[in-house]
Amino acid sequence: MFIKGSYIRGAAAASLLLSAASVQAVGAQSLIGKWEGMLYAQGQSIPVVITLDSTAAGWSGTLLVAQLKPDPIVIATVSIKKDTVTMQLPEDGMNAFIQGLLTADRKTLNGMVAVQGDNSGTFQVTKTPMAAKPAPAKPAPPAGQK
Repeated sequence: MFIKGSYIRGAAAASLLLSAASVQAVGAQSLIGKWEGMLYAQGQSIPVVITLDSTAAGWSGTLLVAQLKPDPIVIATVSIKKDTVTMQLPEDGMNAFIQGLLTADRKTLNGMVAVQGDNSGTFQVTKTPMAAKPAPAKPAPPAGQK
């Protein structure tokens, strides 16, 4: 009886761990994509676009501040812990540290930006909806059929 009870408790614990991991993965999936908004610094509102992706190797992303630089900057490191997203830009990109907190609905990220160690401003970005995939085209009927 002890072995059977231990097996059931072990199976239940494994099931809970898998459920928690899948919920976390679903939450992480909701962060993948394009986030658009504004950077507020030195009395200016500057449009920004952050793009996040997740692979087996971890998180990656880019930051586009077209007003300052026409090409996206590859984010050196991206880490996500619960509702906090932290990004470090490379020294040759802007040498900035960006940290934001997700809203409860996980659709908006608000936070601060520090450039070269100075608390330089704040930002707010909102997740843009992913475009729906078009329905596959129906194949044309064979010649001679309508």
